[in-house]
Amino acid sequence: MKKRYLSAPFYVLYFSIFLVLFYALPALSLKYHTNIAGGFSAYQTSIHIIGELLLAIVITTTALYLFSFSSILLKIMVVFFITASTIFSYYVWQNHIGIDEFFIATLFEVPLHDAGEAISWGVFIYFFILGLIPIYFWVFVVKIRYHGRHFFTKVFKYLISLVLTAAILGSLLLTSYLLNKDMGWFERNHYKMRSALSVYMPLNYVAGLYQYLFQLRPSTQYNSVNIAEKYPFSFYDDKFKNDNYTVILVLGESSRAANQQLNGYARQTNPNLVGEENLINFSDMTSCNTYTVYSVNCMLSRKVRVDFQLNTEESNLISAFKALGFKTYYFSTQPLYNETSLSYFLAKDADVKVFANQVRLSVPSNSNIYDEYLLDFVKDIPQDNQKKLIILHLMTSHTPYNLRYPKQFEVFKPNTVVDEYDNSLVYTDYVLHKLLNIYRDEKAFVFFASDHGESLGENGIYLHASAFDTAPREQTHVFSFVWASQAMKNMMGDKFNNIKTKKDLPLSHDNLFPSMFDCMGIESSIVDKSLSLCYSPISE
Repeated sequence: MKKRYLSAPFYVLYFSIFLVLFYALPALSLKYHTNIAGGFSAYQTSIHIIGELLLAIVITTTALYLFSFSSILLKIMVVFFITASTIFSYYVWQNHIGIDEFFIATLFEVPLHDAGEAISWGVFIYFFILGLIPIYFWVFVVKIRYHGRHFFTKVFKYLISLVLTAAILGSLLLTSYLLNKDMGWFERNHYKMRSALSVYMPLNYVAGLYQYLFQLRPSTQYNSVNIAEKYPFSFYDDKFKNDNYTVILVLGESSRAANQQLNGYARQTNPNLVGEENLINFSDMTSCNTYTVYSVNCMLSRKVRVDFQLNTEESNLISAFKALGFKTYYFSTQPLYNETSLSYFLAKDADVKVFANQVRLSVPSNSNIYDEYLLDFVKDIPQDNQKKLIILHLMTSHTPYNLRYPKQFEVFKPNTVVDEYDNSLVYTDYVLHKLLNIYRDEKAFVFFASDHGESLGENGIYLHASAFDTAPREQTHVFSFVWASQAMKNMMGDKFNNIKTKKDLPLSHDNLFPSMFDCMGIESSIVDKSLSLCYSPISE
């Protein structure tokens, strides 16, 4: 292919236009439907998208100019941005997700073996066609020309190219402004800047990486506010204050409601739980988000979804139970890589913390780490006269589904995606049934809720992590239930009956935090009783 020569400013401009427009294609449909869902007309949406694309081109071009003094450095950046944009755009196209700081957090904190298993041949084919060919063109076909032999000649011609390019950029910026002049100045610029940074390559993953590293990821010193100190918790019901019992919160993973036998699914995916007399299934529970790292932290936070932000400013419900005299345990089949991760922050206040790293030490090296292995740690908890809070963070139905259960739980065949997913539910049912049996003769209250749901191919969408506002119902409608031993049911009295009245109401993760406390006779200024599943205004 014949070589083409461009001055550095024009090379940067043309490449930026290509980078933004070419790799924006998978996100345009997502953006279009998001705006329509938000009440914009098709015309308004189109105008906004054009304006945002122009702004993204201006920002990208301006940033890449910083590397234009060296052709080698600039070409390195070209290879990096094409490679990253190709890979990220593939997942936007395949899974209808947005690339933001929460997606980046998921990438950094997902188990390494899960990340490797999520890579398919499709991404390599996609990269070969839409990555390698553009890299060859922009690196080997289009050459950067620095005009003139003499220094002043080079500078003069470079400045001319720069002025012309700046004029083009100014025109694009002005056009972007004119396309949205109907919006207020602050609203227009704030909205468009956030859109350009959160939707279009490469700004979305660059901004997401920055926000994750400098805003989401906590430092090694968690200078968070202890909610138990700022908002004191106390017992308003003496029978819960003076007795000893166990409260268990089970955090599921990717367990969608639609495939649960308890919700009317045709297959027997909950053969044990369906027979539990003291189990109350919630048929309409909505998650806080579609990402694990976001949802799980939200579930344990005092804040409702619309107010929640993923950060380390406040402790979670573990610190409050601990302040009330509960011995606190956090057991997880998800690994911990270091003590600066959001996964560690989630559990940092627990008296006893066990992650997959420790679980691995007690199982054969060639074995998967199955959720039932956590039950050995549960059984080792001393049976003393002390209140206990146990949090189990399971893998349940996280992809790849066939690695979540032993071979003997391969009930549904011929092992399609849905078969493997349903098999993981059967195994989860087995694990949860074993957990309930441990506490059947004790005073125990169990609250199970999945962090998010899962798409299994509906409308061509798989997995999870879609933008919450436009996520398919399969990703936000989650499996959730409560169970009480007979002794705990008797102790709860009307509180347990109040839960039954809400089993088919629209509920969400917002109900979890207040229920965990109010159901155990605990109050605080930040426990909103109206959101508690155990609350009834009639009993007041």
